Amino acid sequence: IFDFSLTNDEIKLISALNRNERYVQLLMWKDHPEYPFNDEY
Repeated sequence: IFDFSLTNDEIKLISALNRNERYVQLLMWKDHPEYPFNDEY
């Protein structure tokens, strides 16, 4: 399953899909110390 490689063009295509959006924020857990969505990326 891990025996493959991506070309630079394929990596660029995949990266272009990123829109920096979150569809589920799970705000009920926003004060939990391990809530991951407060982290900047």
